[in-house]
Amino acid sequence: MTNRRDIRALKRYHQLAQLVSLMIALAGLLAIAIFLAPNRVGMATHVPGTYQERLPWLLIGFGFCAFGAGCGYGLNRWQQRLLWIVEQITPSPMRLRLEVVSDSDGTSYYALLRYPHEAACTWKVSLYPPSWHVKGLALQMTELTAQVYFDPANQTPVAIQTQEGMLWRFGSRLSAQRIQNERST
Repeated sequence: MTNRRDIRALKRYHQLAQLVSLMIALAGLLAIAIFLAPNRVGMATHVPGTYQERLPWLLIGFGFCAFGAGCGYGLNRWQQRLLWIVEQITPSPMRLRLEVVSDSDGTSYYALLRYPHEAACTWKVSLYPPSWHVKGLALQMTELTAQVYFDPANQTPVAIQTQEGMLWRFGSRLSAQRIQNERST
């Protein structure tokens, strides 16, 4: 089943992000250790006041610890929320066009969504890189039928089920933008 493959891919992305968050928090703990006892972490203490009791080390340490812990917590909540929505919420049928933007920074994936009865796109959604080959579908420039899962809290698309597999939205609030269509009279 493609759903399992895509859920595993989502969990891999989140595990990598959790690892990065943990490393940031550990860097913060190291900075706090440098503030408290630099000789215990291998820093030279023969020059008085070099590291020990220097306030920036303490502030950097607490900042990194808070940022790492906050990101780790937020990522965990986002993954749990995505999986809950896919399991509990009934999807809406929509038309999907995939857009792949490749530049010197990398490749970005977007889903352009519209309701079947509307002519213009309603949503532009930034996606995690899919676990399946999506570039071929994007190059065809054809619309696909998709089942779109909306977050009940803010009515934004969070997951898109196609015949090929799942597409997952990034966790940022700005990753799903409602497109305001200008209707000519």
